[in-house]
Amino acid sequence: MAGRIEAHYPMLNVEQVDSLWAWLEREGLSRRSIARRAGVSVRTVQLGLARAKARRANPPIGRKPRPPRLEPLFGCRPFTPQSDCPHRGPIRGGERVACMVCHKTGIEDHPALQRDPRTDPAREPRRAGRTVGRAQDRETRKQRRARLFARSEKSITCYVATCPGQSEEVSKID
Repeated sequence: MAGRIEAHYPMLNVEQVDSLWAWLEREGLSRRSIARRAGVSVRTVQLGLARAKARRANPPIGRKPRPPRLEPLFGCRPFTPQSDCPHRGPIRGGERVACMVCHKTGIEDHPALQRDPRTDPAREPRRAGRTVGRAQDRETRKQRRARLFARSEKSITCYVATCPGQSEEVSKID
């Protein structure tokens, strides 16, 4: 069996040939036509497809399962933020479409799309400048402006024009 497969696919190993056959079947070719193209029996193709399906269901250790490719679902009318969902009701489980209006898919339960709390990023620390307290403990905007501008008002120097070409210095001292 392996010798006949290698004769038709000299650069591919058995795992890659199985994946190729699975892809051809997903594209719509029958098992008989795949076998005819490969020059092997239909049973060999069936076994290869079973191996490919088993590998997709149980990926090797260390490899994360990939999320399946989805087909976007837009509908027939113009696509705007106010558009109605084109699927009218829930999307069936396992269906490989993604609604572009409500962002729902038929594969929410796929293992590659599940959160893993062990690998989630750590929460960002709160900034030290912001404190959460009661409303009466916080300084109001009016109080803060009075405090900030009280410092700068002590050393204000103004120039008042009395006549054209002359100016007089006026200082405010508390």
